[in-house]
Amino acid sequence: MRTWFPVRTVAWGVGPAIQVAAALLCILGRVVAAEDCSDPGAALEVGTGSARPGQRVEVPVTGRVACPITGFSLAVGHDMARLRFIEGRPSAFLAEYAKGGPLFFMAGEMNAKGYGKILALFDMSFPLTVPPTALPERTDLAVLVYEVLPDAAPGTTVLLNRHRQFEDFSNIFSAPAGAPPIEPTLVDGTVEVLPSSVAGDFLRGDSNGDRQIDITDVISVLGFLFQGASAPWCSDAADANDDGEIDISDAVRILVWLFLRDGELPAPFAAGPGQDPTIDGLGDCPVR
Repeated sequence: MRTWFPVRTVAWGVGPAIQVAAALLCILGRVVAAEDCSDPGAALEVGTGSARPGQRVEVPVTGRVACPITGFSLAVGHDMARLRFIEGRPSAFLAEYAKGGPLFFMAGEMNAKGYGKILALFDMSFPLTVPPTALPERTDLAVLVYEVLPDAAPGTTVLLNRHRQFEDFSNIFSAPAGAPPIEPTLVDGTVEVLPSSVAGDFLRGDSNGDRQIDITDVISVLGFLFQGASAPWCSDAADANDDGEIDISDAVRILVWLFLRDGELPAPFAAGPGQDPTIDGLGDCPVR
């Protein structure tokens, strides 16, 4: 999957697009000179996530730099026997900060080793309308989305950020025109591949296990909480609001859906019984 965001989403041709971006930066570098700035504490980090085979996982990319920057680039590698790259997108911070740009964001172009390119330029207009900015605190810059392959072995797999794999691409912060790029400390990320679930399917809110949602499910939750009744057949099913706990708010959530139809319950619900897409501590449902 290859995506890029100049505030809107379109397919991206990375090679030509990067050449255009590089040419523009070169032109701007001849027009405007900027003072050099160095930051030994600058860092560009890929974060962590976890998921089971068949699930998707979102991994943040964060940055910290004391110098003003105009964008960033990095190549991130993954184990193609365990993960498949789905897409990359700007973080909420980046999309908001650069909304006057337009923001130029690209993610994709996997090579044979599983490395993909991520490139962001805060503003591609001329003259620039989005000023360079420093990131004095660790800041979310992008989100990388991967799918754990169905036959992926459990364990930790590394998202490689420290190993350059493209001759025409570097893991850097871009500086204002006329100044050299800033080379940050690079930190790898990880995805924890969890064991495949052998749990039974369930329907969110079906606390009594009859495959339908009605007032008896509310009674089941309240009886368990306040009258010493037996526990629901499946804790995840009774966790109607999917917050990882069984409490009075779950009974209320079922009642709201039953009588006000105020929004669907969290998955699995609208599409019928299924597996829990949320990782929590409630345990798996028994197979029925």
